Amino acid sequence: MDSARQSSILEKNKQIIRDFAEDVFNRHDLAAADKYMAGAEGFKQYLGEYFAGHPDSHTTIEQMLAEGDKVFVLFKASATSKQTGKEVTIKSADIYRIVNGMFVEHWDVVEASTFPNRRISEL
Repeated sequence: MDSARQSSILEKNKQIIRDFAEDVFNRHDLAAADKYMAGAEGFKQYLGEYFAGHPDSHTTIEQMLAEGDKVFVLFKASATSKQTGKEVTIKSADIYRIVNGMFVEHWDVVEASTFPNRRISEL
């Protein structure tokens, strides 16, 4: 594959991540998750609980790198807990493998110091 075509694919994959973050994490449009991944029901339920308790949640992309069919992203989410009124910050490092515009694999590490021994809906 020539370098111009490879660069175009990498940029498209990075744009998919930007669109996903805006649609799902910032607009809280859980149905939009289906555009990016198959079998998203558990993910949507998890995020639905989080958004219900953190209606002002906003996610920024701190860093993003792409190589091959993978995109590495550092996310930072900020919100206020409806239950406690406390400000919450969640940082994660995520790797998405993207094929034909869809996430086919995903790995993440979430900063545990933000919510040790607690479910995200309890923050």
